[in-house]
Amino acid sequence: MASKMATRRAMVLAGALVCAGCATSAGPLLPDLGGADAAAHDTATVLAASTVSPSPQPSAAALSELIAMDGTADADGTLGAGCHAAEGEPLTDGDWYGIVTDYSVHGVTVDLACVYAQGTDQYAAFAQAESDDPSSYVVVNDVIEERSMRVSESTQIRLEHKNWEPVGPHAAQRSLDPDEVGTHVGVWLRIVDGQVDEIVQPATQGAQPS
Repeated sequence: MASKMATRRAMVLAGALVCAGCATSAGPLLPDLGGADAAAHDTATVLAASTVSPSPQPSAAALSELIAMDGTADADGTLGAGCHAAEGEPLTDGDWYGIVTDYSVHGVTVDLACVYAQGTDQYAAFAQAESDDPSSYVVVNDVIEERSMRVSESTQIRLEHKNWEPVGPHAAQRSLDPDEVGTHVGVWLRIVDGQVDEIVQPATQGAQPS
């Protein structure tokens, strides 16, 4: 769905390093079958891991990086899964940054954008033009590349004004829907097994979880 707001352009945004308290849970343990059955035990471990393990939850460090717009850049200098998806295809597993152009309790449409962190050539090029206002990252959104993904009741949405505690799709309506907010909000979509597992709003400059 095309944006109802003014034409979007390349943006340079300020980021702040933050921490979020969220923990991972350990998977189920398999019984010790003894040395004689070690090979069978190894096979059972592989099968169990592939059939009963729940979807991985983000670690505190990974979530903090999304909130802070920080992390290890890919070969092309971008953070997350990048900023270009296969044409006509849904987003692959990973963390995708985009500008929300449409939102409902059943789905979200984002215009994919590139996030470049410090230490990359792309960051250096854009930062030169903003020498009076140094930022920890830059967001470039100069080409419209929209993707629509389904949102379910199991999708966890982490918003800054909620201190990044997870809420459901209904509770996030007034914070993400451009018609409700009056502007476009940038978010990370965490895709797991082809589904929107989490939507994470980055922090504004100076924000810290309490």
